[in-house]
Amino acid sequence: MTENLVEVHHLKKYFHQGRPDEVHAIDDVSFNIQRGEVFGLVGESGSGKTTTGRCILNLYQPTSGDIIYDGEDVTKLKGHQKLKEFHQKTSMIFQDPYSSLDPRMSVRDIIAEGLKIHQKITNREEFDEKVAETMKLVGLTPDLMNRYPYEFSGGQRQRIGIARSLAVEPEFVVADEPLSALDVSIQAQIVQLMEHLKEVRNLTYLFIAHDISMVRYISDRIGVMYHGKLLELGTADEIVNHPLHPYTQSLLSAVPVPDPTYERVRKQFTYDEEPANVPLREVKPGHYVALT
Repeated sequence: MTENLVEVHHLKKYFHQGRPDEVHAIDDVSFNIQRGEVFGLVGESGSGKTTTGRCILNLYQPTSGDIIYDGEDVTKLKGHQKLKEFHQKTSMIFQDPYSSLDPRMSVRDIIAEGLKIHQKITNREEFDEKVAETMKLVGLTPDLMNRYPYEFSGGQRQRIGIARSLAVEPEFVVADEPLSALDVSIQAQIVQLMEHLKEVRNLTYLFIAHDISMVRYISDRIGVMYHGKLLELGTADEIVNHPLHPYTQSLLSAVPVPDPTYERVRKQFTYDEEPANVPLREVKPGHYVALT
């Protein structure tokens, strides 16, 4: 039986509570992430994906619900040492490689930042060795460590961001839209890199994206979010080839196909209904959908 690394139970995160502009960013979401798997979380902008990832990493305090990480409730972690130990095990890759890297810091200092915070290494020689090792891991040559972010392409910057997230040797990584700011040709390279890193570092990913066409290639299972709710969950194959919820079907209808004949007749449709307040129901083994 596969062990759950992350369990999310009835998670809610509301912003501006009690005000006219109250936002239900996450509205009663439950799922689990098994150790060693890639769990894709897809949906359009504003669906609650990033907020979910930030809650799991204890960057946001949930309004209610439980987040169990390796048997311990993240929402109840108290004390500097407990939080520090948790953040050493977890990390995040950010969406925009242009804005997420401090332009005043060299690549060496960006990658070494986590090592300094967690005091894993104390002298400069060891810092440089660790930075060089991590740069090689993501396909960058160590002789670039004294350069600055503006000297790199978008794909290279994202590799720097990935190196930063891996320097502290986490076991769980939230990849928040790591492909959206990159050209399509570079996206495939980053996906291949992340798959390779998963194997060599025994990583577990929460892979957040709005583009289901790329998520399908890296994910074991996929959850589909819309307006703060989880509408469908299943294996990548089931979600892509046998979607049941109209919203999932609308996401897939928007994916272009490299076939001019098919593209001329392809029907794309939108889904703009308020999601029904119904729980996920298992319709076949491992495939869940929220439909009345």
